[in-house]
Amino acid sequence: MEYRVNFLISSSLGLIIGAAIHIFLWNAVYDAIDHPRIGAFDRKAMLFYIGCATLCSVLTRAYRKEREIAAEIRSGELNKYLIKPFSFFGFVASFSLGERLSGWAFLLIIAAVFGFPILYAANLSLSFAGICAAIPFLLCGMVLNFLFTLIIALLAFWFDEVWTFQVMKDLLLWFLSGQVFPMSVLPAPIQQIAHWLPFQYIAYVPATLMTGQQHPTELLPYFPVVLFHIGLLLLLAHWIWQKGLLRYGAFGG
Repeated sequence: MEYRVNFLISSSLGLIIGAAIHIFLWNAVYDAIDHPRIGAFDRKAMLFYIGCATLCSVLTRAYRKEREIAAEIRSGELNKYLIKPFSFFGFVASFSLGERLSGWAFLLIIAAVFGFPILYAANLSLSFAGICAAIPFLLCGMVLNFLFTLIIALLAFWFDEVWTFQVMKDLLLWFLSGQVFPMSVLPAPIQQIAHWLPFQYIAYVPATLMTGQQHPTELLPYFPVVLFHIGLLLLLAHWIWQKGLLRYGAFGG
């Protein structure tokens, strides 16, 4: 019962509470301003985007295993991986994928149960072509978030506690991935910088595709960019892992 309830809560409340908080926030913003639009978004379009962006951010979020690596390095439990004939990165990725598959299925059911009646009542619809185009970006966003979290966890080879780095990463993603607001409402110079950073692929890009606010052909040139970011982060994670092993030591049974 405990494990099942924990799974239900961790899988559903992040989506439901996150979406509710952002919707209440933006309703308050639109109630407080004199004009009906912020950038290219009226109230209905903004709330539609926020709901999809929250779903994307929950689908691509970091899971338990990659966060636990730091504790295993500190405690010496990393030994149990080093003495076995398999790839450490492959093991962590497989474990995390298993967690995600079960969580995704439940999340999509929750999103369908609550989302479709809301969309019907608000006379909104998802773009089928946009959803198909968003899936590769969602997968890339998942890999990016996984690598961000894993790289920070590997810093435990040098730091006793990396929790602060994880909080900083979460705050950075909260603002620069498009979870709180669309990147298109930012000033032009910040948009240019954000377009070359990997964060927008976690929520903003798939959410704008799902809502039909951007056509898939407009974002096609960005796909090689996100693959480049993934390759760069993989190389960085491998380099940190190799350097960390040189100073790693664990003693005892």
